[in-house]
Amino acid sequence: MMDISVTFGGGGVDWPAWVQAVGSVVAIAAAIVIDQGSARRALEAERRRAEAYKADWERCLSDVVEMVSNAVRLAERKPGHATRVDFPTRLLKNAMELIDVYLRQPPPDPRLAFALAAAKTHLEVPAALIRAYDDRAVRGETPLYDADGSEARITQSIKRCSERLNILLAGYRAGQI
Repeated sequence: MMDISVTFGGGGVDWPAWVQAVGSVVAIAAAIVIDQGSARRALEAERRRAEAYKADWERCLSDVVEMVSNAVRLAERKPGHATRVDFPTRLLKNAMELIDVYLRQPPPDPRLAFALAAAKTHLEVPAALIRAYDDRAVRGETPLYDADGSEARITQSIKRCSERLNILLAGYRAGQI
């Protein structure tokens, strides 16, 4: 048999100690590599969450624009149809409530918060006209088939709001906001 011990200064090498020392160094290096991978995965997961949160806010802005566009189509129906003003009213109210829900949260991007706040401001004009129309209806003062032009004013106001919101959305998407 061959003796594999190496002699340094008269004594033999303690192989178990060397194996333990090398093993400890390898274990420390492995822990560092594993920790770096975990940190990278955590940062990537956080980045994906932030992107999803921002995409959710962008969808909200797009949904509000779509709701108002649908309100325009409903408001432009022929006079005399039931719920001619009722459905657009609900769409505008839902759009404003949706914006309120989002604005209660911290925005992922100040531009999105500004765009949603501006959208709500644009929605307030047709909403005020509709409230006035509804108040008159409760008092029984609303003329049948828009004889005084209230529904036409509401429809025009919703159209202008829709145009402004489309410009707002296009500006946000182009990075101009």
